Amino acid sequence: MFKRIALIAAALVFASGVLITSVMRTSAKSLAQNYKVEPISVTATEEAATDETEGTPAAEKGIEYDLTSGGRIFPGILPDHFLYPLKMIRDRIWLFLTTGPLKKAELLLVFADKRLMASQALIDKGKVDKAVSTATKAEKYLERTIAQEARARSAGKDTNALLEKLSRASLKHEEILLGFKDRVPDQAKGVIDKALVYPRRVYEQVMEVLGRAKVNTTLVLEFSEDNITTYEEVQLERPATVFGILEKVAEDNEIDLVTKQYDFGILVESIGEVENSEERAWIYFVNDEAGEVASDKYELSEGDVVEWRYIEPEF
Repeated sequence: MFKRIALIAAALVFASGVLITSVMRTSAKSLAQNYKVEPISVTATEEAATDETEGTPAAEKGIEYDLTSGGRIFPGILPDHFLYPLKMIRDRIWLFLTTGPLKKAELLLVFADKRLMASQALIDKGKVDKAVSTATKAEKYLERTIAQEARARSAGKDTNALLEKLSRASLKHEEILLGFKDRVPDQAKGVIDKALVYPRRVYEQVMEVLGRAKVNTTLVLEFSEDNITTYEEVQLERPATVFGILEKVAEDNEIDLVTKQYDFGILVESIGEVENSEERAWIYFVNDEAGEVASDKYELSEGDVVEWRYIEPEF
């Protein structure tokens, strides 16, 4: 009896496997006609129009960001493959099953990076229509990423790491798209210009959010034991530095400030006409601890107390 049940179960598993394989093949062929990446028309003159958007630092090139950071070395099946529709369905199911806006944002960024990699591969194959269409889809995924980040942030999630990554990703996407313009026909450049709007807009939104992330700090200027001035609740935009708070207070209160730029960073030579000398110099402390890097390299956190003391250096 047990052997008969085992044989029947094995037969059912085998039959189910054959049926599923058959259905997937049939579905792939039908979906390939109705669910493939639609090429974007690049022949009409009006398609070359694009929004007036200022270029970001990506125009300088050399942005440090790895498109494979999502764990893939290659984007996998390309949009010109007949099985690509199944990959798109898989991605949609994957996104649907992913819970929480922060995780969704991280996944959408992976999708954006992979599709941009795919568009690069398609350009290498000379398939410009599919390449620019895939690139546009990549940038739409990038824009959806910032939307999910906003939801996560409004829910109280810490999205700073994602925002920092998004700032680099958006610049890298722009850099790559700018590179595409040198590799596609003139009639396709307008489509690339339209795709460029997305990463530039994402970068602006990220910078706006990070710009609102401020820290409250305190600055103490100790000219001598009898001459100490304290400036409380000084708000600085991130990244906030020891030199940044000094520069802000000096500007707001019309305090003379003389500095000199060196390879290691900025050296403060005088504050309020009190200059460094052989006996004394301006030394900074953060929370009563002497700094070990240049003042413009030390990043502050919420509530830090910065003291600039005119004292005898201890070397």
